[in-house]
Amino acid sequence: MPLAKAEENGVKFATEINAKSLVDLRKISADTLLKLSTRGYFPTTIDGYFLPESPQAIFSTGRQMDVPLLAGWTTAEVGAGNVLGRAEPTVENYKAAVQKLYGDRTEDILKVYPANTDADVLQVATDPASDRFIAYATSEVY
Repeated sequence: MPLAKAEENGVKFATEINAKSLVDLRKISADTLLKLSTRGYFPTTIDGYFLPESPQAIFSTGRQMDVPLLAGWTTAEVGAGNVLGRAEPTVENYKAAVQKLYGDRTEDILKVYPANTDADVLQVATDPASDRFIAYATSEVY
């Protein structure tokens, strides 16, 4: 996403959560901010400085840094929104999202990532989202 669009999204996000300034945003706890940020406002931003072009363009032309890669991941690379979208974190919505993503493999996925109560859903949906995003891709590198 271009920097100008990312900045617009940041302003829209702040407006939606009633933050009128950076001071207001900084008053929000990290846990709350993380939950609020699953609304999809923050994709990769091409800012012209840190990321001058898309990673695909940089790598396809061989202009990436020539450094060794240490591959790994954390327990929460991405949030539950990568599975749930904007749906409320309920067991019913989680199962519907898994069905949409995995079709006839839904039961297999729900056995590995079960959500028994609505209180479980945020963490349970975060687990496959993170695995889909980085763990699987990292394992495919080797």
